[in-house]
Amino acid sequence: MLRAGYGDYVINAEALDYMRRRGLAGSVVARLEADPEHRFADEAAWTRHLERLGITTLTVTPDPVLVASEGAVWGAIKAHGLLPDTVILSDDAGQFAVGRHALCWVHAERLIHKLDTFTDKHLQAQQRLRSLVWWFYADLKAYRRDPDKRRRGQLRVAHPI
Repeated sequence: MLRAGYGDYVINAEALDYMRRRGLAGSVVARLEADPEHRFADEAAWTRHLERLGITTLTVTPDPVLVASEGAVWGAIKAHGLLPDTVILSDDAGQFAVGRHALCWVHAERLIHKLDTFTDKHLQAQQRLRSLVWWFYADLKAYRRDPDKRRRGQLRVAHPI
């Protein structure tokens, strides 16, 4: 992840939240949180810290070094005030579920596209469903540009939840 020239690692609330949401073992999170050192100048300092805490020798899933490192990078990003209002758009891969997060419509629609169609009737149904996804997306974008009660009501009628 690009970090605007910063190469540090930070353990803060955002980092710990990321680690917990990615399923890092509670004992590992507790070690990182309890240790008084929370800022590391570079990857080498961060790695030494993980080694000192005994985290690099753990052989569990998810990989504690990977998840802790991703969390500490996210912590550094937040500590430097980078990406304050950014929404991370992804295909729902766990490492991208940070900050304000949204699923990419292309990835949602791709699940419909992957459905096997064996008859013309099935193909037409698939194409209709794909067009409905993009129609709803266009309606949501229009509502976001100009939200009002009338349009909200239209969305609820056309696209009931």
